[in-house]
Amino acid sequence: YQKPTNQIGTYRNYVSNHAVDGIRYKQGSEEMFCAHPDAGNRSEAAWLWVDLRTVHQIYHVTIFNSHNRSGKARLNTYSVV
Repeated sequence: YQKPTNQIGTYRNYVSNHAVDGIRYKQGSEEMFCAHPDAGNRSEAAWLWVDLRTVHQIYHVTIFNSHNRSGKARLNTYSVV
């Protein structure tokens, strides 16, 4: 938690540090609790990074996907490097 983050752009108020704050949802709140990179120019891939500050062995990464209004998953391809 609370590691430095950045993303290509920010959609509305979905800032990059929400990706590492441990908060997914608060009952009765309409605040933004996730990160949402916004490439703007659709020819450039959206990205988000987290600086772990030191070398770590990573055993598990969880990515939560959203769906558009028609119910189709928005995250089609991604990589973790």
